[in-house]
Amino acid sequence: MLPKILPKFGFASISKSTFEWITKKFPDGSTMLEFGSGNATSEFVKHYKVYSIEHNEYFVGQHPTNYIHAPIKDYGEYSWYDIDIIKAEMPKKYDFMLVDGPPKKIGREGFLHNIDMFDTSVPMIFDDVNREDELDLVRRVSEKIGVPYKVMKTSLRKKIAVISPEFA
Repeated sequence: MLPKILPKFGFASISKSTFEWITKKFPDGSTMLEFGSGNATSEFVKHYKVYSIEHNEYFVGQHPTNYIHAPIKDYGEYSWYDIDIIKAEMPKKYDFMLVDGPPKKIGREGFLHNIDMFDTSVPMIFDDVNREDELDLVRRVSEKIGVPYKVMKTSLRKKIAVISPEFA
């Protein structure tokens, strides 16, 4: 069980500078597809129409977002969100993605295995690329779709990567 009171930014959430970068980059009213919901979600919904893919029932319903509760399933070589639920419930159109889930102990490799489900023409923001597994995921996604990425330091310990045609 997670503690009831967590900071909005940092700890297991995105950094405040990541939030500020996103809100400067994408205009209010944009649609965001978020992988992993958390305390920063409460701030995103003030600016965006947010669809939150979340496996953990603890977070589902905590914020006024469009939750897509997709429990983790085992797909043999990887575990990830329930793909059938995502396909059925995710929005047809969104302006950007924030990949901040599932957590490290589950891994995010499922995103790469299911990349064809998503609109890869929109910017994709990956949190936690200070961790080698997440940075490797960014490299592999970038290579697979042929779109460049950029890594940015957002706090003392955290980095994000953005895959976007604007970095070509």
